[in-house]
Amino acid sequence: MKYTKLLSRCFGGLAALFILKSVTLAETVITDFNYWSPGSTPYAYWAPDKSPTITSGADSFNVAADGFGGAYGYLGDARTAPNLSAEDTLQLDVTVNSQANGDKGIGFIVFLEDRDGTVYKYSKFGNRIGNHLLQWNLNEPSTTGNVGTIAGIELSDIKAINILVDSGGVNAYDVSFNQLSGMTIGGAGAAAHTSAGQVSYETRKGLPYIDAAGDARYASCILDIYYPVGVSDFATVVWLHAGGLKQGSRYIPGELMGQGFAVVAVDYSMYPTAKAPEFIEDAAAAVAWTFNNIGPLGGSSDRIFVAGASAGGYLSLMVGLDKFWLSEYDIDANRLAGIIALSGQTITHVAIREAEGGNRTKPVVDAMAPLNHVRADAPPLLLVTGDRELELLGRYEENAYLARMMKVVGHQQTELHELKGLDHPKVEKPGHAFLRDFVKKVSQ
Repeated sequence: MKYTKLLSRCFGGLAALFILKSVTLAETVITDFNYWSPGSTPYAYWAPDKSPTITSGADSFNVAADGFGGAYGYLGDARTAPNLSAEDTLQLDVTVNSQANGDKGIGFIVFLEDRDGTVYKYSKFGNRIGNHLLQWNLNEPSTTGNVGTIAGIELSDIKAINILVDSGGVNAYDVSFNQLSGMTIGGAGAAAHTSAGQVSYETRKGLPYIDAAGDARYASCILDIYYPVGVSDFATVVWLHAGGLKQGSRYIPGELMGQGFAVVAVDYSMYPTAKAPEFIEDAAAAVAWTFNNIGPLGGSSDRIFVAGASAGGYLSLMVGLDKFWLSEYDIDANRLAGIIALSGQTITHVAIREAEGGNRTKPVVDAMAPLNHVRADAPPLLLVTGDRELELLGRYEENAYLARMMKVVGHQQTELHELKGLDHPKVEKPGHAFLRDFVKKVSQ
């Protein structure tokens, strides 16, 4: 589309935001997977024909496997039978660190067995690289596997838990199971919970940030917002997901929850249905929506950060450094409190180059490259990459060059961090620690 102003399409009114009910979230951790370990039974069985590498650590249960087909993980008897009698939702926090040769994504299936031996199946397919909070209604019978297969599960007396990875044609994969929980959500897409610091948070889901009903071009322009309730002048992170501008979907990273700031998780247009620069336009529209809507919720328009991982990091850099995109909404990009890219490209994105017949290994720096927009007056900039020897196609060197050129032109607040020993898919999770510290430091 032409570079015309879309301000009239960007939701300024909050009617759509406040029709959603606020409810209290009760959460019961069924397992944090921390006591899964290779070789122990019955707590960790993984199908041996998939040549798995299994690691149980302080933060997650990680499985890397080769070969098509599923691989079962078995938790066995619950150490303490979780009382889920008041809960209506099952949530699996899982991260797809990498996947190879798959066009459908990875499926995750949870089987809960109660004391009478009835097994209930919950599944969700098509999960690609990134963190996912998969949720299922515990109280409805299932015909497709999306919710419980049989009504009447004894939630207060769960005997055993099984996890299945359905690789969906993915030849090799690396996944991390973080937490399995029961919770009460209810309401029409809204949920609230209380953090350890007794700050209540609410989530509102499925909000269009461009008002273009019936226009297929903007069908994916949806966001979720997670924010602290009853707090004044909180910061906000607009979060753009990874996926190479070709795949992925919005999610609120668990590492950013309960931190005192809001998170706006954004879906945007992608290849093959979209083309450059439509995804940049969408990212800018989501940021503009945040500027126009965060105030009535208690947020500060002076503390809005744009952030993302991989492709999302690229979009964050484009929106924050090239002032054109936000100027379409009469917003000066310098109003951003900061720009954050976790392993983002700083040259013209590879998907754009390939769409124009270019070569993946031939770098291009044109109007679609963040490097083309270095400037001294830009907002504070945080760059995080993996190990230069393990990252994708010189990703560290791209970021190092951007950091150097920002300093050359006189920018005083550029940070670059290289995470030694980590490849591209594993940057995001530890990268959130740098993001959190950066947001809190800059927001002071």
